[in-house]
Amino acid sequence: MPDSTLIFEEVQYPKKGIWFLTLCIAAIVWYGFIQQMIIGIPFGSQPAPDGFLTFLFVIFGVGLPICTWRFKLVTQIRSDGISVQLTPFHRHARVFPYETIQSYEPMDYSPIKRFGGWGIRINHFGETSYSMNGNQGLFLCTTKGVFVIGTQQPEALAQAIEKATNGSL
Repeated sequence: MPDSTLIFEEVQYPKKGIWFLTLCIAAIVWYGFIQQMIIGIPFGSQPAPDGFLTFLFVIFGVGLPICTWRFKLVTQIRSDGISVQLTPFHRHARVFPYETIQSYEPMDYSPIKRFGGWGIRINHFGETSYSMNGNQGLFLCTTKGVFVIGTQQPEALAQAIEKATNGSL
C-alpha cells in the first residue's frame, strides 16, 4: 500500500512472561551445549548425542530467542484499508480493503475460549484471529469471512476507521 496514508498504527510485542520463558529455555540449552560440546563433560545422566544437542542448540538456543525478538503484531489503519502483520509469520501484511468490510466493532473476548490461544488462529466457526496478547479486539465482518484483530486500543482503532472512511461503513 505505497500510495495510502497512514492514519493509525499499533505495534504489540510479546509480554515479559514469554521473554522470561524463552530466555530460561535458551539458558538451559546453552548451558548443556557449552558443558558437553566445549568443556567435554556429558550433560545429564543420559546425555544426548552431540549432533542432537547441536540441533537443540540451533533451534532453542538461537532460533527461539531470535523468533521471539522479531515477534510482533502490527495493525495499521490506512486510507485504503486495514493492514495486519504478525511477524515473523507474515512476510507481507494482510490487507482488508474498506470495500470488503461489511461491519466492525470493538469487542472484549477470551482468546483462549474463542480461538484456543493467541497468534494466528481459526476457530470451529471459521473465524480467524490475529492476536498477540490481552482480551480486547476489533471484530471485522468482511465479504471474505469474519476476523478478530487483537488490540490494546479497540476504541482508538474504531475511531481511526471512522476517520479513514468518513463514517461510510
